[in-house]
Amino acid sequence: MSSFGFSTSQPELNSGWENTTDCILTTLKAELGSYAQRRDWGCDISKLIDKPQHQDLIVDFYFSIALALQPRLVRGTWYGEPRFHLENISIDASVPAKLTTILSGIYFPLGHLGSFERAERKDVAYSKPDLLA
Repeated sequence: MSSFGFSTSQPELNSGWENTTDCILTTLKAELGSYAQRRDWGCDISKLIDKPQHQDLIVDFYFSIALALQPRLVRGTWYGEPRFHLENISIDASVPAKLTTILSGIYFPLGHLGSFERAERKDVAYSKPDLLA
């Protein structure tokens, strides 16, 4: 059974990889600690985006994304994205004032059910406006 959910960009249902990319984006946009019932869910990248770039900031950016997407059990609640195993993060800052983050990894269509047998290599890219909207 594939996963289903409402699209974040259009009033329609989506499933499979589209649903997973929506869930990844929702997780990355949610500021860590901003949800009362899920204080450990979300990501810290919104605090990092407009700061001056230096080596430590880039490491913090990568770490925040990896931590937000890592499936983990916290006080009896699952966080992260079990359908996507993050393998690589790359940043394209070649266009001024536009930061594109490319996430590469393995997509498990039934990972939310604990099945990691079927796997596909997938990439997804988000730009700065997507991450802050």
